[in-house]
Amino acid sequence: MANDPARRPPIPSSGRSRRSFLAAPLVATLGGCVSTAPADDEATYRLDGRRIEGSLDAAFRWEPSGLHAAHDRKLLADLLENGTRRTAGFALHSPAAEHPVYAERDEAVYRIDAREGDRVERPRWICWFELLEDASPSADDIVLEYDQFPENVPGIDSPRAANALSTAFPLRSDGPQDVSDEPPADRGHVFHRYGADDTPLLPEAPFEYVHLEWQDESVLFRVRTQEAAVETQEIIHEATLAYESEGEFRAAIENESLETTFDPERLPDEQREIVETITRRREPARYEETPPPSDAFEAILDRLGISADWPDDGPRFSDWAYFEYGGTLYSARLERM
Repeated sequence: MANDPARRPPIPSSGRSRRSFLAAPLVATLGGCVSTAPADDEATYRLDGRRIEGSLDAAFRWEPSGLHAAHDRKLLADLLENGTRRTAGFALHSPAAEHPVYAERDEAVYRIDAREGDRVERPRWICWFELLEDASPSADDIVLEYDQFPENVPGIDSPRAANALSTAFPLRSDGPQDVSDEPPADRGHVFHRYGADDTPLLPEAPFEYVHLEWQDESVLFRVRTQEAAVETQEIIHEATLAYESEGEFRAAIENESLETTFDPERLPDEQREIVETITRRREPARYEETPPPSDAFEAILDRLGISADWPDDGPRFSDWAYFEYGGTLYSARLERM
């Protein structure tokens, strides 16, 4: 490994210090949902809980998943082999994630960090949809109906085709949009991860048109694909040896990151009600209060190492706090709406 450290990086902070809050601009990167204030402008404290399946170290492990999992696993393997990996237009691990993440290689465990680099320009394939007027497809053209697009059409890379179409026909919009005058990167789906050999949409899509009915009018889109120079953000990923073994990693996470253990038999009724609310299986596992927080709520937050004091200039989220209740592991995060 090219950049093994002289000493291990620290585990996420424990409850000995009260948890700081993340500024609103980071919410999108975190994957959270930005909540708007209630109509009466009265602030609300919201404590969200989520169940952790398995051991606590599972919450800190990073394993690529979702639409890009196979692609990102290859990049992760390269990152662990070489110590650094640069990407442009996407991140393997968000620079604004709530805590460090770790990945295993050859029984050792590495910490994965990410930071923003420069703004860069890269050639990228783009798929987008052109709004047409008075178009007449030929008998040989393939026309897909919007109400079947793209879930019921195999072999067209449905998720990315749908993403491209959502720019020209966004949900909850005023209807079909003419995006032809927009910069190429804003017209549809930009393929930051993939090239022409990685998707059936490129270099030419396997269909020509998408048809839909909008307010009693017939609307036709032509699918377009092109290469263009796209300005985007470079992300620099680094992998640093943190633990020599899986056992050492699991022990360190449990010792340093588990905030507290709530005993249901010893909690006062008011506090137990709060913990039961954020640990229930039914979604959402959420407890809310309007400030000032009650004594029971403050007691729970204090044991989680979360502070309810932060500025009044917008939504704020705490770091995730980890706790045990009834023999099961959970995490909790406070938001003020």
